[in-house]
Amino acid sequence: MLISLLLLFTGIGLFVAFFSASANTAATNESTLIEYPIPTTNGGPQSIVAQDPGHVWFTLPEENAIGELVVTSTVDYQFHIHHVLTSNSEPYDLVFDGQYIWFTERAGNRLGQLDPVTKIITETILTPANSMPTSIDVAPNGYIWLTKPGTPSGNISRYDPGAASDPFQDYTYTNATNPTATPKDISVVNNNAIAFTVPDSNLLVELALNPTTFKEVPLNTVGSPSFPPGGVTNDGQGAWVSAPTKGWFGRHVPGTLSNFLWLGSPSNEVAPTAIYHHADGVNRQIWYVGTSSNHIGNIVVDPDGRKINSLDFVLPQANSYPSDIVVDDNLHAWIAESGSNTIAEWKPPYVMSAYVPIIIK
Repeated sequence: MLISLLLLFTGIGLFVAFFSASANTAATNESTLIEYPIPTTNGGPQSIVAQDPGHVWFTLPEENAIGELVVTSTVDYQFHIHHVLTSNSEPYDLVFDGQYIWFTERAGNRLGQLDPVTKIITETILTPANSMPTSIDVAPNGYIWLTKPGTPSGNISRYDPGAASDPFQDYTYTNATNPTATPKDISVVNNNAIAFTVPDSNLLVELALNPTTFKEVPLNTVGSPSFPPGGVTNDGQGAWVSAPTKGWFGRHVPGTLSNFLWLGSPSNEVAPTAIYHHADGVNRQIWYVGTSSNHIGNIVVDPDGRKINSLDFVLPQANSYPSDIVVDDNLHAWIAESGSNTIAEWKPPYVMSAYVPIIIK
């Protein structure tokens, strides 16, 4: 293992430390699932995003760092660990806007930015104190959106990276029946439509701009009690949610009795949490992890919402607790395994006649 340390300083006193690890063995081309152990000792990855094929970034809350994995070939890979500037800041979620990695620091009450080229990290303090920023996403116009569940006001926030002053715009969501209800996961459908989950009220909420309105959408079926959402994503036209207690995935369909078109997961054991949408021509692919059930999988649906295909696997390491999933442009899925401190790569064709995953030691 090669270890290196670099300290970078800017004119305002910011620094970032990182080390890299490389290995000279990896999986063969015949493997459909490869697992890469992260060379850290504190905790595991929480959220993951792809910059390019074979190049992913992830948060390490307990390590107080942003991780980077570059897989250069079938026999080489390299990790870089970039520590954030504020101690005990707990990086939580992250997004790539095509130029920078943006991330939330839940305990540090900050919005972070990492330059993938220079590796320099900068931070912006959020207001009010104890906002506890969690989920983050980017709009097509470049605005950064995040949830701030720690504050009762301004708990949805928009950040304009190009603003000369006052870059933040806060939007206050209030639940009439549950004053303590807080947003959790966020997904930007388009520049004027933002979807977020409110698990403690069993809701998907849609924030529309110009004018500003909040629309609450209960997760239910006709005549049934509501149930909590897990993760949220979108297909560019509308929001999708997972329903862990049901093992379902739902596409919000306004104007219907149940509000959602529900699809069952491939296995009755799956409790889907984080989900990710990837376009497949006219069809839609919804990729998912089941954190408590140790599952990963995807479903493919046609434009009318009919299921075409589905895949589901149990991860080979017990208690991997997959927390997030993303798909790169080569259709390789990347999974953050928080329990095993591992990043997994799930490659086409995704299934083999003999399913034997490779685990890097």
